[in-house]
Amino acid sequence: MAAALTGMTIGLWCLARFTRMMPGQRELNGFGAARRLPRPVEVGARAEAFLAEPLTALVTVPVITVFGWSQGGLRLAALAPLSGSVVVITTAAKRADPEISLPSGHAAYALAVLGSGSFLFWRAGAWPGSVSMAAVAVAMGPVRALDGSHHPMDAVAGNAIGLAWLLGALLIVTPRQPDLDVLRASGAKPVML
Repeated sequence: MAAALTGMTIGLWCLARFTRMMPGQRELNGFGAARRLPRPVEVGARAEAFLAEPLTALVTVPVITVFGWSQGGLRLAALAPLSGSVVVITTAAKRADPEISLPSGHAAYALAVLGSGSFLFWRAGAWPGSVSMAAVAVAMGPVRALDGSHHPMDAVAGNAIGLAWLLGALLIVTPRQPDLDVLRASGAKPVML
């Protein structure tokens, strides 16, 4: 799934970069200007975007890291910084061609980092925290499109990158142990290293 999401995102970026078929930053300047959002929606959109700003990340990532450490030591503590490194990809994509607004770095960061926090809350059995972090993470992309900061496709690409990055980080940091009952039932013998 992560490979499919990554492939789709790379394909969208190449389409935007080389064919100019997708709107770029210039076209985006007038995208959200024609409509005025209701005040509560505008305030909510700004609050949501604030969660993925660099200064907020300086607080969010260490807090999730400490929570990960308390849940599973060094492996789970590495989840938030590893997930946060998605900004390297989104920044590189935008620097390659400043005329393209694809992908939404806010959406990628929120899905990767807040998704890792949601996973840690779920693992700890704290369902309300897990669901609320997941909701904020998933909402970042649509909010960035709604407030006119990105085209909808930028938000989709950002979410795809963030999800792929989160899945990759989870594969790296979560321990994988064989189900011994399934192995015994199949007649196979586990190999311990």
